[in-house]
Amino acid sequence: MTRRADERAVEDPRRPGWVRLEGLLDRLERDGARRLTAGEARETTRLYRAASADLLVELRRDADGAAAEYLRTLVGRAHGMLHRGAPPRVLEAVAWFFVSDFPATTRRHVRAVLLAALIFVAGGVYGGVAITLDPAAGEVLLVLGNRGVDPHRRVVDAEKESAKSGAPEEALQGTQLAGWLFQNNTRVTFLEFALAVTGGVGTGLVVFANGAFLGAVAAKYLAAGEGLFLAAWIGPHGVLEIPAVLLGAAAAFIVGKALYAPGLAGRAQALHTAGRDALTLLLGATATLIVAGLIEGTVSQMHEPLVPYPAKIAFAAVVGSAYFAYLALGSPEFFARLRPRRAAKGTP
Repeated sequence: MTRRADERAVEDPRRPGWVRLEGLLDRLERDGARRLTAGEARETTRLYRAASADLLVELRRDADGAAAEYLRTLVGRAHGMLHRGAPPRVLEAVAWFFVSDFPATTRRHVRAVLLAALIFVAGGVYGGVAITLDPAAGEVLLVLGNRGVDPHRRVVDAEKESAKSGAPEEALQGTQLAGWLFQNNTRVTFLEFALAVTGGVGTGLVVFANGAFLGAVAAKYLAAGEGLFLAAWIGPHGVLEIPAVLLGAAAAFIVGKALYAPGLAGRAQALHTAGRDALTLLLGATATLIVAGLIEGTVSQMHEPLVPYPAKIAFAAVVGSAYFAYLALGSPEFFARLRPRRAAKGTP
């Protein structure tokens, strides 16, 4: 097992600078330039130049010695890290948004998200009870394309289509459907946000209506004994689509509160803070809807015998669990802990 520079028996007054440079390079590689202070960045450059000069000395003194070999590796590594093209700032900002800003903002406004979830669940209960007590009247809660549909017939038709899927035109239709679904779901989310001017009342009605629709559909399929099909059909994309809708509603509630109940900070300051957080939630919800639309246009449309329903439900469970864990735990420190530890480097 190789030893680090400060663990070698060789004594050299230059060695502390090499060790310090190696430590800074470790941090730069692990955390990125953003995590170094301005002083540390300048120190890294200075130590790199000093190590380069030391390498020239060692090459003249003993080109095959341990010190020369170590300095070749150290200087080469530093050169590659310091002179490589820096990632575009926009890409760094996007990465930081998903690693830190979006999950942290979601946690900070969890009560607004829970309020949206409560309204959605209330709508679902209402829709399920309405169509159960009066099926004819309850059909009104269903959007066009779902009214008057026999669940048994729908399952049979879906499984027939799935059995002959795999043709190029089928894949193209799935891609087109994913695009349409993303546009539709994004339209609903932005409508929720636009209704923030109503103090969140209009937003709550949209969330309630979406919950009522899903509750009515669920009750209809469960009554027909097609609950497994329904879970496998809606689950894969629903575990992302529903949270995205709730996040859009939460963004509207935040802005609505700033408009009509700004508190001691004043409306202008409250809107400034709320607007920034609301935009973060809205952008995160939009990104979530992109993924949900892709899943809805592909995996969700695959039925038995092509894909077993339990497999689709398991897929939904994994995706949903990963997404909620991301929102609950996502932070730079959390993702840093997921990286494998780097092996120790050989030093003179």
